[in-house]
Amino acid sequence: MRVAVACALMLTLGAESARAATPRSGDDCRGPSIVLEPALSHRRSWREAAGDTQKRVAELVDVDACTRLDVEQAGGAVRVRASAADGRSVVRDLSGPSELEPTVVALLVLPPVERGDALGAPGDDDARDSSANDAKARAPKGKQAQPEAPKTQPVPAASGRDQPAVALGTTNHDAERTRGFELALGGSGRAAGYLFGPGVSAIVDWQFGRWLLGATVHGEQVSGSSASPSHYSAARSASLGALFGRRLVARPFLLDAAVELPIVAVGAAKWTSQQAVTQPVTENEPGEVGTDDDAQTASTTRTQTQSTPLTADLRAGALVRGVVPFAGRFGATLSADAEHSLGLLKPAVVSGQPASLGWNVGVSLGLFWSAP
Repeated sequence: MRVAVACALMLTLGAESARAATPRSGDDCRGPSIVLEPALSHRRSWREAAGDTQKRVAELVDVDACTRLDVEQAGGAVRVRASAADGRSVVRDLSGPSELEPTVVALLVLPPVERGDALGAPGDDDARDSSANDAKARAPKGKQAQPEAPKTQPVPAASGRDQPAVALGTTNHDAERTRGFELALGGSGRAAGYLFGPGVSAIVDWQFGRWLLGATVHGEQVSGSSASPSHYSAARSASLGALFGRRLVARPFLLDAAVELPIVAVGAAKWTSQQAVTQPVTENEPGEVGTDDDAQTASTTRTQTQSTPLTADLRAGALVRGVVPFAGRFGATLSADAEHSLGLLKPAVVSGQPASLGWNVGVSLGLFWSAP
């Protein structure tokens, strides 16, 4: 009796061990899962890349449904670790979110014979032999079934060298844009000599490698508290200039330096003029006739606001711009520029008009957008 109980117990334990050693089948899993570690899950670009990759994986067929893909960050590098149900795993390095989908697809859609080397589970060889036997059985009589041509293994996207450069705003620090269109818009604070006020500015440029070619435009309305007749009290101006620049830093942020030449500016200004007016004053009673010796004079000062006509000016300047990327193709930009009149155009000057405002300086904060 004791021998029978011992034999039954051994058989039960053996069956449980065999069942535990058997890898999970696709029916027990809900498809390959993609898991971002906490440091990456807080980044919008990686979350969007993981969501797009999960949708792409759901469309694939003939994949191991129990594969787990962990996206990890080690130091400054990001990698994806694919783990199969039997414990085997493979690691691929990623240079940015744009490489997550092609890398995961390359790992999952490998032919069964290749997937057995990287992520394969036991039983792939049996399935392949069974498929070959079925093909031979279906072959017409009298004709020998032709052997199946070997399948070629797709090259995994490990390094990302063949992937296109990602747009500004992603966290791919190893890829750099070399060509594209860029636009920056923002509000600015400007100073024209001793006058200060608000303004708007825009920069449009085309990138050719590290070189920039484009145009700048800005407009402002500045004023001052001084009512001195030797100073302007307010001025309005707008300018358009050509830009030639160089990208000094390309990642993780942008830093540009450029010259602006030529700059065509138009504007008008106001100033306050004072004029002394002398008027005769008489003390004769009504009805009396006074003589010239009795006449007296009094002087008064008359204040008058005058405006200059719309005038044009040629300027040259320099610009420095920094850009901090956001998600997608957007970013925040901060720029500073300074312009000076070349003195080539001499507008007409009336008596008492203050000297021309030679300098124009501004600081702008706004949004940046780029396109390939």
